Amino acid sequence: MPPKFKNMDELMNYLTTLEKQVQILDERVRDVQYKKLPKTNLISKNFIKRSFAVWGHFFIANLIITLILGAIYIGIAIAILGNVSQSKP
Repeated sequence: MPPKFKNMDELMNYLTTLEKQVQILDERVRDVQYKKLPKTNLISKNFIKRSFAVWGHFFIANLIITLILGAIYIGIAIAILGNVSQSKP
């Protein structure tokens, strides 16, 4: 239950104190969020930065997958061509 006020000055002082407390708490929340959130554009407020970050992750993932599958394909091709060349008289 909020305290009872005898005059307007007490109320204004109380409200000023509450506003200062809210500002302090807002600063603490910003500090905690800044420390805990990773520094990445994936959570940027700017749409362009977010979209390029997502595209970049997608591109790198596809590049890695393609390199792995390409290496497997080349390995299989070399194995098959090696067997074919050895079987010819």
